[in-house]
Amino acid sequence: MNLKFLKGDKCPVCGCDIIVEEKVEIDNYSKKIEYREHTSGGRWEYRLFGCGQRLEYCPNFSKTLSNDYYKCKNNNEYKEKERKREVFKKELNEFIDRYIDVDEDYKNSAKDKFMYI
Repeated sequence: MNLKFLKGDKCPVCGCDIIVEEKVEIDNYSKKIEYREHTSGGRWEYRLFGCGQRLEYCPNFSKTLSNDYYKCKNNNEYKEKERKREVFKKELNEFIDRYIDVDEDYKNSAKDKFMYI
């Protein structure tokens, strides 16, 4: 795809140049299929890299931005956050296992709910 406005053909964090998705928003209110276009002439464009980082062109600001939801998985800040979450889940499971004032079925149900967070 030929993105007109978005700048950046590599992840700004790790340099990954594997592009897994590119898209341009479509105008859902038009009778014919066409790109959604800002009054400034810019389009909403997106590029997702193999590392998980996503860049977005926002015509409101006329610049390419990083998306906070789609972060580079090679980012040390991201890795540390994931490590802390795993420690948290482990400690929750250990707490549930040690708790003696509730039945095993309820404990297992609680552990199942935490497995997917």
